[in-house]
Amino acid sequence: MAIDFEPTNRFTEALLARANELGLTLNDWATYLKTSYEHTRKIARGISFPSRYVLKELCEYMKLDFDAMSALMVEEKIRTKYGELPKAITGKNPGMDEVERLWELLTPQQRREQTAILETLVRMNREDKVGKKTTI
Repeated sequence: MAIDFEPTNRFTEALLARANELGLTLNDWATYLKTSYEHTRKIARGISFPSRYVLKELCEYMKLDFDAMSALMVEEKIRTKYGELPKAITGKNPGMDEVERLWELLTPQQRREQTAILETLVRMNREDKVGKKTTI
């Protein structure tokens, strides 16, 4: 039975997507990890984060890249504790977080289509600016 929680962040999104691909349940996680169902539920909902040991075991079980998942987990822990970090520190525009999260869910074809749409919008904005300058 698929885990039907709505992902709360990129870390839980990756975990849930992989668990659903493999057809795993939260009971499967708990049994393999030798943890309580409640703890695995909190991890899956993004309420708490696994220890590095539990994360390593979970990645091994689900055949996920431990380093990538560890980096996602640290990013989400920081975001949970401190909120959005200033662009000057991270070098990222905080407004793009949701776009980045969703971008990962698109197929390569959908990404090309969305890029073309954005390029068209930017070109239209530039043309509007040029047109406004010449009419003044």
